[in-house]
Amino acid sequence: MGGICYERTLFGLQRALENRISKYQDKKKTKGEAAVEAYSLVGFPYAFQVWAYEAIPLIGLKYATRVSERYPRILNWSATSAPRSTEVENVFLEPHLTFHSLLTPTLEEQQQDYYKHVDKQGASAEMLHQSNASQDAKNDDLRHEKSSSDTAAYVAAATAAMAEETTNDAITPSIEHIDVAFFFFRKRRIENPHLFSQKFTTVDTMFWQNAQARWIKHGKKWNQFKLLENDILIDYANGLQPLYSVKWPDVDIVYVPINVRASHWVLGVVHLHRRIIYVYDSLMGINNNARLQVAIKPLAKLLPHILNAIAYYGFHGDTKVNYQEWEIEWLQDIPQQENE
Repeated sequence: MGGICYERTLFGLQRALENRISKYQDKKKTKGEAAVEAYSLVGFPYAFQVWAYEAIPLIGLKYATRVSERYPRILNWSATSAPRSTEVENVFLEPHLTFHSLLTPTLEEQQQDYYKHVDKQGASAEMLHQSNASQDAKNDDLRHEKSSSDTAAYVAAATAAMAEETTNDAITPSIEHIDVAFFFFRKRRIENPHLFSQKFTTVDTMFWQNAQARWIKHGKKWNQFKLLENDILIDYANGLQPLYSVKWPDVDIVYVPINVRASHWVLGVVHLHRRIIYVYDSLMGINNNARLQVAIKPLAKLLPHILNAIAYYGFHGDTKVNYQEWEIEWLQDIPQQENE
């Protein structure tokens, strides 16, 4: 993939710069100082563009669509718009902008051939090693936790994982710890079903980012919105995403990590049969009910589309198609974190 980008970049430069000076001089004769000569590049610029989608989530949400979960990551994105540079620059003026200073490879990604090559590149390898070592330490802590079938235990553990990622002075809250915690919930549910009385599964932080992306692009004309057959959100509901997922028709509850105003994570407990989202917030002092209703609206609007796409209610004897927005309830008397 890198070789292809390199070759196309060189080819693009050769085509773009050919006779460019003479063309500019010709324009200047007629337009004077207003003369402008521009050119487009292919190859590496697209790879850099995809890096921006991954490293700066807001750019990915505004200007692209994540269509799959494959490797290399460049295969996961689709974009048809070409925003002006001034428009993209405004992204960096966002007061709560988040970004990932280091893109940490997943366990599956580390098995790819290209990662083995990257792992030999000196400083890059050292940075990745340090990041993986930190992640492994978190994984070890989670492996030794005791399983519980109590709903309150799920909520407490998940909320604690998200609270750990929320601080007022953190410009770039990490999401890896949340995904790791939810990964082990799903894994234990599959490997030790007898320990759990509740039928549940979880999604990951990428699910929420995709839900937000649909709302950002289609919210103004939501009555015309249709979920595509190959939309990754349907893969989640069919148990194909993420690893150790369960099909939604086989569960009663789905746990969803939700980011509010790009600065704070809350837990959404989605009750599929009752069509309601309960919100557990470990830092209630910085939110209010109206703000959360607006923030979680994308999920409340999308859930009916996702469930109708997989004929969820048909599995349970209810064949009526219903796209009504779900109810959202902000629960009180929730244990609170100390770092306000």
